[in-house]
Amino acid sequence: MTDIYTEPRPARPRTPESQAPAPEPSTPDAAAPSTAARIRRLVLLAVVLAAAGWGLVRWLARRNIVTTDNAQVDGHITPIAPKVQAFVTRVLVDDNQLVKAGDTLVVLDDRDLQLKLRQAEADLALARSQAGGRSEAGQAAAQLGTARAQAAGAVSSVGAAEARFRQAETDLRRTVSPVASSSLRARSAKPSAPARVSVS
Repeated sequence: MTDIYTEPRPARPRTPESQAPAPEPSTPDAAAPSTAARIRRLVLLAVVLAAAGWGLVRWLARRNIVTTDNAQVDGHITPIAPKVQAFVTRVLVDDNQLVKAGDTLVVLDDRDLQLKLRQAEADLALARSQAGGRSEAGQAAAQLGTARAQAAGAVSSVGAAEARFRQAETDLRRTVSPVASSSLRARSAKPSAPARVSVS
């Protein structure tokens, strides 16, 4: 190890209290350092108090807020499903607001539903016009009348066809009877010839 040598310092001579320098009379220069020190202390105190106040307000605001990266929520979830499909135009409740049964929660856009209603009313009017009313015949009643007339015409046509068939049958009997009796006479007069059959 190396020793470091330092020279001893000479001792300061002590001055008796009676020989102490007399305080200077108060002048503006002597008062200024004490006022500047007070201002520094006040500014430092104000900064410390402001920081403490900010910290207290921050702590009070966040003391009931729990933050975590791995959490689960335990709550009651109630799904709400409308009976019709439509866009939502207004929401009448706020988040976490208590509601009672029957309260209106949202208002739906009813333009599509109004169009469907008008279409259904038009379809109903068309069906009524086709079916007809009490005082007037509709299209379906007219079609029914036409079908009945056509059926009556078909029945009369069948009757006429049956009459023509009976007439034709009677005419056939009259014509066949004389021809048949004359052909029988002719056959009995001629000897019967052997029948020839040709097969192709």
